Amino acid sequence: MRSIRHILVAALVLIMHQSALADAPLPAAGTRQFSCSLNGQWCAESATQREGVRVFKRTAGKDALVWSAPTKVYGGATVTNDGACVVVVSVSNLLALNATPSDPAFTIVCKDGASNVLSIGKFIADFHALPHTVSHLRWAETYGLDQQDHLSVRTVEGRSFVIDPHNGQLISGSWVH
Repeated sequence: MRSIRHILVAALVLIMHQSALADAPLPAAGTRQFSCSLNGQWCAESATQREGVRVFKRTAGKDALVWSAPTKVYGGATVTNDGACVVVVSVSNLLALNATPSDPAFTIVCKDGASNVLSIGKFIADFHALPHTVSHLRWAETYGLDQQDHLSVRTVEGRSFVIDPHNGQLISGSWVH
């Protein structure tokens, strides 16, 4: 009986610890973040909660600025393997309790000035059924650029999406709304 109590207490502590980690605040405004393409040839620099993302080409150990875009970054920014576009995470896998389906999930900005905003409502069918953490709604299991350089998203509802990060067009899956 004692070992069962220890297991239950350990499980409860783990759950509470994971919830606390999930609800950690965003990095301080102005925190610089770097992310490089999967092929390592391009890097993006952004500053949390500030305007702008900058894309650099990596050559001979040096980074040369190639282009920049004035977009607000709350989460992170990931650059494509050709350096032409950046996927900006508008939110993390967590949403504020007052989030709406029209809030942006991802913003895609490209060197040529093209920009696409993918709202959370494109991915989630039933907002009211999303699981809660201590202070947020959890909407995504995983997201990011995959080995084929596509934006891959898996929601907590079990839906999977593959999106072309150059134009925001759906490659596989079906938009919810």
